[in-house]
Amino acid sequence: MHTFAHGHNLGTFTATDVRVAIIEFAGALDVPPEKLTIHGLEVGVNLPVAESPRLFLESLASHKGSPLAALKPPAGAARPLEYGAHHSEYRLKYYNKSEYSRRKGRCLPDTVAPHLLRYEVVFECLRPMRKVTGLSELTLADLPRPPVMAAFANHLRFHWSATKRHQALDYDDLSLAEAALLHAAADPAFWQAMRASQARSTYDRNKAKATALLRQRTAPHPYDAVFARELERLLQLPTTA
Repeated sequence: MHTFAHGHNLGTFTATDVRVAIIEFAGALDVPPEKLTIHGLEVGVNLPVAESPRLFLESLASHKGSPLAALKPPAGAARPLEYGAHHSEYRLKYYNKSEYSRRKGRCLPDTVAPHLLRYEVVFECLRPMRKVTGLSELTLADLPRPPVMAAFANHLRFHWSATKRHQALDYDDLSLAEAALLHAAADPAFWQAMRASQARSTYDRNKAKATALLRQRTAPHPYDAVFARELERLLQLPTTA
């Protein structure tokens, strides 16, 4: 829809843009939008940033126990430009959208920041979309409806928050055991091994403590504020202070 409406999928594509694009797209096909059923969907946000998002991408560790793995760099690129986490019904993508576009010969519009980080959830089957929206069937006519847009926005917020990053940790005043738990908190391989070898109560207690320590001892990333701002902008909600 974004590319259909603007000729590219860079920059901002608001709820109003979605509504207009769907009407025009359905008109071009001469099919009512409520007759066009969605079977796969990418929902995401372009984050305009002042500098390359490379360091942020390289800091991504895991999402809900799945590692955020680097994809093979495109031809000519020295480093990976995309990192993803795969689950059975959906996947997460974080990538350097501005660099990808430049390598494909597409110049960013003057209205776009010099660098773009793209974050998206890719739905690969119907069941998770039904779960998010509460609808038994999702059509193009449903997409611009405020409750549906809000549901997908909340889903994006949840997965952004559920993504863990490698970063400098604050070990001050922690015992050795607490420091070890904090160090292991963002390591999915460690917790997978512990889940297989430890009693469930021991695993759950230590995993909960590690998660709480990680939450307490890590500072918000500047991109958190950019993500919140851009998501509100897409939904045309007032920006909160």
